[in-house]
Amino acid sequence: MSVRQPRERVAADSPLLDDLNDEDLTIAQEFHHAETPVRHMIQAFLREPDAVRIVALVRRLHHLPALWLPIFEDLLAAAERGSPPHGTPPADPPTRE
Repeated sequence: MSVRQPRERVAADSPLLDDLNDEDLTIAQEFHHAETPVRHMIQAFLREPDAVRIVALVRRLHHLPALWLPIFEDLLAAAERGSPPHGTPPADPPTRE
């Protein structure tokens, strides 16, 4: 699913609205008013098979003191580079002969 161009409004008797509650409609409105990059991230996230684990990690990060965030940013950057984070000893330290 991608962000689509504006279309006609959904009719009040549309089956798309079946089983939706106030919370669903509130979230839909928030999504509707979000900027396109945010909408793209949300759509990609909803297709992510590990979404529940990711949400759990984000919640844990959200509760950490701000001084920890740079450490996690460095860790993520290192993982994306495929290298250990700064200050991490090598996996196989050199042996002394």
